[in-house]
Amino acid sequence: MAYIKPMSKEEALAFLKRIGYKERRLIEGDERKYMLTLFALLDPNETSNNQRTFTETYFHAGKEYELTWGFSDEGPEPLVEEIIHIDGDDI
Repeated sequence: MAYIKPMSKEEALAFLKRIGYKERRLIEGDERKYMLTLFALLDPNETSNNQRTFTETYFHAGKEYELTWGFSDEGPEPLVEEIIHIDGDDI
């Protein structure tokens, strides 16, 4: 069995950045309504369709957001998430 060396915090952050990990915050309530209105006025920076879900990526006020359709059992409402980049990761 191979031994895995424990990583320091800096090594762990570097590893997570290298593999493309991004933390997400689900936006709900009034903030969600506001962001959906805002995104209706903007063009997405990226779009993705993998046949089960459809995702639009937006950049606004120095932050990255994703709208994802296809996960909700309650209808055609998208998930709205803020993408939180790891320290030092530029968008």
